[in-house]
Amino acid sequence: MFTSVLKKFLLYILLYTAFIGVAAIILFSTVIREYYLPAFPLVLLFFVLVNTGFFALLHSAASGRPAVFARFFLLGTGIRFFIYIIFMLAYIFVRRNEAISFLFQFIILYFAYTAFELVFLSRQVKNGRQGIDI
Repeated sequence: MFTSVLKKFLLYILLYTAFIGVAAIILFSTVIREYYLPAFPLVLLFFVLVNTGFFALLHSAASGRPAVFARFFLLGTGIRFFIYIIFMLAYIFVRRNEAISFLFQFIILYFAYTAFELVFLSRQVKNGRQGIDI
């Protein structure tokens, strides 16, 4: 079920999340203390679960065929974006007084995890010269 690429992705995303968590603890305990939200760890978990889930689906759909990979990547990115918007709107609807802080944190995490995924995917595609090795 778990291939070496999926294990590698899971390890790297957990290490990346740990780094973000440590950086957040430092920032929220010193510089931007007033912007900490108790839901921040759950938002980190949400990003890890969504990105890992979509990567696993992308990995199983690609199977060495570039056309399938490209189509599924675009479709998955669009679906994931809508999942993020729904999550963001639901949180803001429930916690309106935290909307600005939440949006700021969410957007930063969105770009951070998107950059992580793109770097990981580009390295995997570059390493798999005979086909898409994800």
